[in-house]
Amino acid sequence: MSIINARSLFFLYLSLILVSCSPQRLVLQEDQNGIITTGQHVIKVLPDTVQFIVVIEAKQKELEPAKQKVEDVTKDVSSVLKKYEIDESEIEYNIPQIDTDATSSKVYGYIVNQEIFVNFSELSKLASLLSDILEAGAYDIRDIKFSVSDLEKYKRQALEGATEDAKQRALVMSKQLGLDIGDPISVKDTISNYNPEYSYTDYKNFNENTSSRFREISINATVSVTFEIK
Repeated sequence: MSIINARSLFFLYLSLILVSCSPQRLVLQEDQNGIITTGQHVIKVLPDTVQFIVVIEAKQKELEPAKQKVEDVTKDVSSVLKKYEIDESEIEYNIPQIDTDATSSKVYGYIVNQEIFVNFSELSKLASLLSDILEAGAYDIRDIKFSVSDLEKYKRQALEGATEDAKQRALVMSKQLGLDIGDPISVKDTISNYNPEYSYTDYKNFNENTSSRFREISINATVSVTFEIK
């Protein structure tokens, strides 16, 4: 069989395969210099760090007592963070915000709000940390986000797996039709999800059992590789 006829048969066979396999996102098509195949790979990892915001708030008829209350609670929360040996570089204190409870004719009170941003990596101690922060007088804990610290490592693994998947797809189909693929001509990172975090809002029910069942985070990569046909 000539190379031309073999190539024609290859792409006729391919068109039938694509119709039956389209839900699997299999993409293989003819290029001017070869074939393009799409590979995918997913890395699933457990989170190893968490970020959250501690909210300290006080409402008083007079401003100074409200400011003093927030200052006192902030010191107590800071002591808790120090007890858990959280480095100062992992803690950020916002400037306290002052608001009023008032109408156009009368001021009923003052509201002072302080936010503390915390990064924490000892997830096995997270439940007790959150409990201690609330016991220290914090008004709320918001925006709890679990994430992966060594993202670049898992990005590389996902890309390597997707590239190998693309190669294997091309090898299987070309072998079936008696064709040989050559060196890769081009590689393109087409679709990737490198946002490895998720949020948790029900902190009041967060406990040791919850912390032992952290949800896996998916890091996805999809690459398009063009291979030469010999």
